[in-house]
Amino acid sequence: MAKDQMPDEVKITREQMVDFLNEDLAREYQAIIAYTVYSQVIKGPEYTDIARELEAHAGEDLFRQDLCTEALRLGRLVAASSIAEPRVDALVALMALEAARLPARVDESGDLILLESQDHSRWDQRLIALGFRHFDRSIAGKDVSEYHVQAAIAVTHARAADSQSRDWPTILELYDQLLAMNGSPVVALNRAVAVAKVRGAAEALAEIEPLADDPKLRGYYLLLAVRGHLLQELGRPAEAADCFRAALECPCSEPERRFLVAQALACDSRGAP
Repeated sequence: MAKDQMPDEVKITREQMVDFLNEDLAREYQAIIAYTVYSQVIKGPEYTDIARELEAHAGEDLFRQDLCTEALRLGRLVAASSIAEPRVDALVALMALEAARLPARVDESGDLILLESQDHSRWDQRLIALGFRHFDRSIAGKDVSEYHVQAAIAVTHARAADSQSRDWPTILELYDQLLAMNGSPVVALNRAVAVAKVRGAAEALAEIEPLADDPKLRGYYLLLAVRGHLLQELGRPAEAADCFRAALECPCSEPERRFLVAQALACDSRGAP
């Protein structure tokens, strides 16, 4: 999307924003908008990673399209200003690449489609191109922020022609780097998904077990859902079903709830004598 094609509902113009800021506030404002604008549209504690992908807190929708659009618009305003830094471009790249995948995350009934089952032809190629452009701009500087690493993960996903060609070893290396920068349990949980793809479900399960005692993940349904998925892969359907049912007690959207119910029932059928 070109600058002259930005939506009419932009709340402030670039000129108004720059006029409002002075040199002392510029860096603080960038830090606030780089963290707050994105995290406001994310569900989950201490979100610093791509796992939740601009999701809704509850209700029939899997994600809030209005907030996704607003976050990307505000990020682009800052990236286009004279006060922009490379990490802002990294953030815009991350948001654009994640937004590009949103149409493929649900089917015609609004039900959740996991990453490995998504139709890549439904990914928005204009947003992918926008994300690549901002990522190229972001690596012009010397600093490497958490947004750079997160954007690099999103770029690696976007470059995959299909689920079979996704470069999981590179994604795992990037998660290692991200975890070293930010020891958030959410980052550790998402890294475990990559561990499962590269080293197997048993090692990934061992890595997430300590996360169950982290108070920051209390009520976070994805911890239980990931554990259930790993137990499924290890041929332990009864334990997996318990995890999916426990996840249903946590806040989640209706598409996520339907997915968890379906997974629990599938585990019940596999475990039946």
